[in-house]
Amino acid sequence: SAYGLSAQSLPSLSLCTHHTRLIRIQPRGAFMLLSDAAPLEEEELQALAGVWRASLDLDDGEHTISCQLTADGRVHTTDPTLENHPGHGGGGRWWAKAIAKPGSHGDPSEAIKMRIRIADWTFEGTGIRDGLRCGAVKGSVLEGQDDPCCVGSFSMALALPEVGDGPQLTALEDKLRARLDARPAPPARFARKAFTGSWRMLIDFDGAPPVSYVVNLSEDGTFETEESPALGGHWGVWGKGLAKGISEWAVLPEGTHLWMRVERDRSTSTLNGIGGLNGVRESFSLWSKPQLDSLHAELAARAGDFSAGAMTGRGRKTIESMVSHVSGSAFFGASYNEYYRAGRCSMIRGKDINGDTQIGIQ
Repeated sequence: SAYGLSAQSLPSLSLCTHHTRLIRIQPRGAFMLLSDAAPLEEEELQALAGVWRASLDLDDGEHTISCQLTADGRVHTTDPTLENHPGHGGGGRWWAKAIAKPGSHGDPSEAIKMRIRIADWTFEGTGIRDGLRCGAVKGSVLEGQDDPCCVGSFSMALALPEVGDGPQLTALEDKLRARLDARPAPPARFARKAFTGSWRMLIDFDGAPPVSYVVNLSEDGTFETEESPALGGHWGVWGKGLAKGISEWAVLPEGTHLWMRVERDRSTSTLNGIGGLNGVRESFSLWSKPQLDSLHAELAARAGDFSAGAMTGRGRKTIESMVSHVSGSAFFGASYNEYYRAGRCSMIRGKDINGDTQIGIQ
């Protein structure tokens, strides 16, 4: 790919609007070397591409090799040092991400972490950037893939960049800046703790009358309605573009949506259905999105004011007031990657609803 990654990018969830349509959710890519952060942008990789000269200080002595890094993540080398090395085929792969400058808490764009795999060697190092350009990287050399061990250190310098300094590099920086400025704002993310507490919930399955509940979302990731017959299960948050899976959703610190899995074994079951829902006899899922009641709240959410980091130190009442209404859909599913839309759901904060307040289904 243009981002220097070999793993398949993660898809966003696509919801359907009719109960007969099948929704497929692709699972997470099997492997991604630098999965703890987003990859560099295309222009950033172009600024790093070129011929690098590396000095190796290994257990068996000192060596010098040259390799070409391309912007699409490939490594080319015909250096004699690697001719007899196990697995050498004349090429390899490389990855990079932005990190904070070592020893500081500054802008994460100040430095990069780079990983290069050639034959049976893996070079892991860091370097400081000046704008988009990083001219030197140093770190450790690992040997082996299944159980790698450190066999020395390396330092390398960009000898012949693919994009030259001066006007070419400036044009590349301008291109990146213009593209980022035109990119839509990221979706608002909400801390998991913003959803804990009591809610009034309305579930409206297709072909059946709506049913109202008082439900409490506990901090341990479980929920249960107060009335009998009751519904129970697990809940969490998830975000578009993230890997999907019940065990992962339940532990995410923040997300764009609320997920609830109503489990038959944790609910009251009768001949008519579970939890007083006529005709519903199997577990199902509720996926809801927070509904913000003002432009100010929408801007604050997109600015990250409701994220997990921003919630630190805030009181319970303040947190609960930030997310007071969610709405979405109910889904049946026989397996983790196939779901069928079956109805709608809506929740508002608090279990004491006065006579003038109604729960709307959107």
